[in-house]
Amino acid sequence: MPVSGTPEPFPVVELWSDADFRAVIKPIGVDVELTFAGQVIHRLDTPVSGVLLLGKTSRALEAGSALFANRGVHKVYWALVAKPLPSVSGRLRHWLEHRQKGNKTFAHKLAAKGRLDSWLDYQLLAQGDRYTLYEIVLGTGRTHQIRAQLAAAGSPVKGDLKYGAKRSNPGGGISLLARSLTFNHPFTEKLIHLEAPAPEGDALWAALAHAGEASPPAGQTV
Repeated sequence: MPVSGTPEPFPVVELWSDADFRAVIKPIGVDVELTFAGQVIHRLDTPVSGVLLLGKTSRALEAGSALFANRGVHKVYWALVAKPLPSVSGRLRHWLEHRQKGNKTFAHKLAAKGRLDSWLDYQLLAQGDRYTLYEIVLGTGRTHQIRAQLAAAGSPVKGDLKYGAKRSNPGGGISLLARSLTFNHPFTEKLIHLEAPAPEGDALWAALAHAGEASPPAGQTV
């Protein structure tokens, strides 16, 4: 059954669509719940850009939500940070606690009531004079997970004042891109891979993303 959504207040760049789903590039500054009401399968933080999967039918909303809940979606992010992580690649694991007051997630080293076991894997893609680009693969999908875990590791996302960045980005966004989603279509079983380009109009993103797309050796300087 088709679902009705609120008309979008801006031109939406569509990556892919079929009878049940559509994937769009969510711009920085867009509230997913408000803009795509009635179509939401998963969420991206307002200051984040990248691939967003939406449901066009009631069965898509149900099946898509189940895919994400059961970790049936391979989620890849790109993040720019000022301070490099301790190694070229590795895993960050924390116990995360999200507090509604202030809408902020706190990363802890030890388990306790109200904290969720959370992990992500990272891989260096390219390194510039001041910033480093990492590919992040989420093992779990917690609120503000990447932002909180990178901050706890001493490497907050560029522009993310809430989690310790020294300065904001022009436009108020943060340098975190939902790069790709990969999953088996719940109705056709076809493998679907959706990929967003780096944000346009940003020279730093352009330089580092170009190196990242070329799969450079670890530690390449641009």
